[in-house]
Amino acid sequence: MGVGVILVFIPVSALVLGTLPKSELTNGSSLHNLCKSTMTAIVASVASTLVARHSQMHQVYLVDNLSNFNLVFQHKFAALLGTFMSNASSSFATIKTNSYMYKSLLAQSRLMAYVDVFEIFALLAFCLIPLAFFFKKSNIRDNA
Repeated sequence: MGVGVILVFIPVSALVLGTLPKSELTNGSSLHNLCKSTMTAIVASVASTLVARHSQMHQVYLVDNLSNFNLVFQHKFAALLGTFMSNASSSFATIKTNSYMYKSLLAQSRLMAYVDVFEIFALLAFCLIPLAFFFKKSNIRDNA
């Protein structure tokens, strides 16, 4: 997101400040920086909220796979249990295996949430591309 924000604000700054007369450049620059800071904070908070919510959503879907009826889960659980039992008691190894599997579930759900948020923002950016064609071309000399 950091690189995307930088790549977006450079042309936007050129558009905003390039059309202002020199007498209004200071005011325009300060107003542009205020809007840029505010929008960056809003987008960052929206992105983190979406990641948290989508992570919880994917966690609900993925937890169905962590059951004794799933053969892949049984094999992975048995392999991890055998690994952990070489260094600890069976009850501790079972607890450690369960926590490892849950930690893996959280990591996978978080990754899926980041992919979802990236897709949402990519779609939004793609939909906003035609908006640039509605800007009217302005000559700097006309504003001076």
